Amino acid sequence: PLVTIKNVHDGLFMEDYTSSLNQIPDRTPDYCLLKTGDILLSLTGNVGRCCIVTRDGYLLNQRVAKLKPINAIDQCYCYLMFRYNETQKLLERISYGVAQQNLSPIEAGKLLFPLAPIKTRNEFSEIVSPMIFIMLNLWRKNTNLRTTRDFLLPKLISGEIDVSQLPDCLLYTSDAA
Repeated sequence: PLVTIKNVHDGLFMEDYTSSLNQIPDRTPDYCLLKTGDILLSLTGNVGRCCIVTRDGYLLNQRVAKLKPINAIDQCYCYLMFRYNETQKLLERISYGVAQQNLSPIEAGKLLFPLAPIKTRNEFSEIVSPMIFIMLNLWRKNTNLRTTRDFLLPKLISGEIDVSQLPDCLLYTSDAA
């Protein structure tokens, strides 16, 4: 699947994709092969939207940037810095275009952000990384639940799946609340 601007929502990676390739093109740069935890930034339209890729196997497409901090320990800090409202406003201010905003990755790359001493950044990463990991797991679980619901609901409604023999504790009733 190809990641396009439609996949990058503010803080949320939308796994619903519209384009895909049958095979990875020859000479595809490594940075285009996305992995779980990669940070993406929208460069067109609603510029400055930032999200985290929720699973491996996506290919980066045009008008979406992959953010990679120089030091891997700063991955969570980088994500949260670009999610910060003031950073998003700054990205909007340096964007150009009349009909549609465009953010230059070169101009965005020139931005300077404050960095704490490495000890503080390590401590920050130790605290925040597990939270980001939990967040990614919850996104994946929600996606699986939505897929399961969308698969089962039509079968339940049509009667293709019979639930009449299930124990009462597994069935939802309005007076269960």
